[in-house]
Amino acid sequence: MLKWSLYGVSEADEMKAHHLLESTKSGIPIAASDLTWAKNILHQVEVAVGQTGLMNGSYNIVTMISALLLVPFAKKFSSKNTYIFCLFLTGFGIMTLPFIRNEYAILIPMVALGIGWASMMGLPYSIVSPSIPHRKRGIYMGVINMMIVIPMLIQTLSFGTIFNFFLNSNPSSAIMVSGILFLTAGACVFFIKPDIPKSE
Repeated sequence: MLKWSLYGVSEADEMKAHHLLESTKSGIPIAASDLTWAKNILHQVEVAVGQTGLMNGSYNIVTMISALLLVPFAKKFSSKNTYIFCLFLTGFGIMTLPFIRNEYAILIPMVALGIGWASMMGLPYSIVSPSIPHRKRGIYMGVINMMIVIPMLIQTLSFGTIFNFFLNSNPSSAIMVSGILFLTAGACVFFIKPDIPKSE
């Protein structure tokens, strides 16, 4: 299993560092080397939290920009082909995360994630909308939205168990699984055959 991280700090390290510092505050004598180690670990945690904020901000900015840029690509290459490309790009991008050791290089997969997120917010609707009669568009778009929300709900309720029992509580493994699922989704889109727009 993958156990690497950008800063080389595990959850167990963070908990141990907190415990050592709490012991010091309680008056329990702690070796100077252990105290230095604990402070270094918690500093690394603070840096990692800041890096997380930078990564989240980066992919959200990319999402806003690419949402506009995807329109001409969808017109030229079709919504279906553009969506497949975006899902594959996101899948491969996410799967590189556990292997990156540079705080700036790790922003590159965030570009892929931003593009993928933008595509998921619009392209599925544009793929199916030509097949839906205008008078029924509201109903069918609601159904499509349910097909997005219900799997998200199932994932929210089930992934904690999957993470603990099947992925051994390993964040890197969870990231790899998410990348594989993006690639699987892209492969599934190949089988979609958009219909010619229907008349009323």
